[in-house]
Amino acid sequence: MRLLFGRFLEKAGVVTTAQVRQAMQLKNDLCLTLAEVAVVKGMLTVDQLKEIRELQQAEALLFGDAAIKMSLIDDEQLGTLRSAVKASSMPLGQVLVMIGALTEEELEEQIEAFHDYNAELSSGGKMAPKGAPAS
Repeated sequence: MRLLFGRFLEKAGVVTTAQVRQAMQLKNDLCLTLAEVAVVKGMLTVDQLKEIRELQQAEALLFGDAAIKMSLIDDEQLGTLRSAVKASSMPLGQVLVMIGALTEEELEEQIEAFHDYNAELSSGGKMAPKGAPAS
């Protein structure tokens, strides 16, 4: 079974669960939302955001679905917004370096080990994360 990078690092004993949680929280805090990107890109105004939020609450819709339903953006624009949000997201490894849980060198080593681990799993092997006992 493939592991997510944070879980891989935990199993390898490189970082603690608390450090991964802290990094994930910071990662989420730093990531822009669709609404923020839409305003920054000039696709929507703050007043339009308020209208979208009202529709979201009334009909339990996701932001993008509500904006499309109101004809404020189209599917292509929603795709552009999603790409921008994804691009604004900092990788977990970089956040772990930022909080001091890993050095840049350790991150590079662990990324390589993670790729090796996943390659081994893809080929049918049962490789354990470096430093972790095989299960």
